[in-house]
Amino acid sequence: MFSETNDFPLKGESFVSIFLLKYRGYTNCFQSGNIFIAPICGKDGFILAYENGYQAESYLGDLFDQYKNDRLIFVKAQQLFTSYLSRPDWPHCLDDLDSSFTELLGINLWSLILFYERGYEQDELIKWPESLPKEFKSEFSSFCRAIIPICNQYAVARTQPLKLSNISQSLDGKGERIIRFVRMDGRYLDIQVEPHDIDEIINTLNNLGG
Repeated sequence: MFSETNDFPLKGESFVSIFLLKYRGYTNCFQSGNIFIAPICGKDGFILAYENGYQAESYLGDLFDQYKNDRLIFVKAQQLFTSYLSRPDWPHCLDDLDSSFTELLGINLWSLILFYERGYEQDELIKWPESLPKEFKSEFSSFCRAIIPICNQYAVARTQPLKLSNISQSLDGKGERIIRFVRMDGRYLDIQVEPHDIDEIINTLNNLGG
């Protein structure tokens, strides 16, 4: 449940935090400069404003249990993540990935990302179980660093799929120059061009820009 009076600052360099909140229905959140503001939420697994206290187990407890039972769990999660990236319906299958992650890790994808992005892993106020294997935090950090940029791209792809992601060039087997226009949703268009074609594209884009 939302609190009408209590707000928390959600600091982050990436777009994914505010997107994930809105994606899960937290439409009251907004951005002020580099600070993301949203009402304090309740018992839905989000790690916001220490509402579950200062024990890491209160946020990642099931993940700890899964890790103790299988030290390769982050390797398996990375493999699972990679398999979803290769699906033709990516990034629109992330809900399915979230369900698979929850089954494997014992924690949903959004809670894991938000815990990391809030900086709780390095927060001195957060207390970690003494019985937790020492390798956990480094493996947890490496895993989060690997998936968060991709999830960030997913956020933009879901909200603005037709925007231009990048333009690249290459040579085909015959030495012909190929320009690739890539959209945010991963779809792309390859065009074989001659030097005069490139000049024409540049002129057209300059005219579009006013």
